Amino acid sequence: MVARGALGNPWIFAELAAALGGGEAQTVSDEQKAADIKPHLGMMAADKGGGVAVREARAHLAWYIRGVRNATSIRGRINSAQNLEELFALVDEAFVQ
Repeated sequence: MVARGALGNPWIFAELAAALGGGEAQTVSDEQKAADIKPHLGMMAADKGGGVAVREARAHLAWYIRGVRNATSIRGRINSAQNLEELFALVDEAFVQ
């Protein structure tokens, strides 16, 4: 169950560690999510090349934006994005408003 939850919320591990340690779970701000997602996409591009990274990043971003306001509209544009700059702009639109 945790693994599936981590698909769109990799921050779940820190939340679980805090909860299991008796601490209070820290929620991650939308701005922090955007700040974490962009380097993830950049590392994918560095490792796999821009075209492959963009295609693979679409699936990751679809999970990341789950539950975000206007997610359906943003998801449609993610699926038609052609480069990382477009994906970065969509991350900003989803999380930094």
